[in-house]
Amino acid sequence: MKVVFSDKLRRVLQDPQASAQLRQFMATASVNQPSQVKIKLHDAQRQGVSYEPRLLSSSQSR
Repeated sequence: MKVVFSDKLRRVLQDPQASAQLRQFMATASVNQPSQVKIKLHDAQRQGVSYEPRLLSSSQSR
């Protein structure tokens, strides 16, 4: 599996509740299937982030 890091993903990993949602996605995800997980972060100090994880086969990664 390959993980593409972005600023959004880094913010998700820093938030305990959001990272728990991401772990749940990783435990239940199927390749090339739509994700039911949509992670939203709202921080008073920074702009909000919306993150929708996808699990792609290695031949389709971008």
